Amino acid sequence: NGLNDHNLNDFVYTYPNRIFEHFGLSQYNIMKNRLTNNLGSNRAMAIIYDPYTDGDIKDIPCLQLVQAIVRNNNLSLHCYFRSNDMFGAFYSNMFLLTYLALKLRDDLNDEIINVQLGFDGIYYHSSSSHIYKADIGQAKKMVNKNE
Repeated sequence: NGLNDHNLNDFVYTYPNRIFEHFGLSQYNIMKNRLTNNLGSNRAMAIIYDPYTDGDIKDIPCLQLVQAIVRNNNLSLHCYFRSNDMFGAFYSNMFLLTYLALKLRDDLNDEIINVQLGFDGIYYHSSSSHIYKADIGQAKKMVNKNE
């Protein structure tokens, strides 16, 4: 639902609208067009941070950059987080990133003649990963359950 309703329960999940409709354009379409015109391009990127919107606010987006790369007929998605809640937000972030990558792969397969791309995964980079204190009990239960 967060992909279509960007304000669920007073939690604003801005990544989808920043990728699909922010800055007065669709960064998704730019990424798709770059790869449609040159599958070897390393320029298929979307930037999440907006200095005009985020410059003076406390809670800036954790996800900063998404880059799609095609190598050996496989699309991979590379993302960079400045900070990442590995217990609470990780799941919704992975859902969005997986959706984005698979949508892009499917759209490219539909638009480029004689190409059927596979999916090579998500490369998830975080410069500061953490688990919030409020979640540590649940995180420990999950780890202990799997031992």
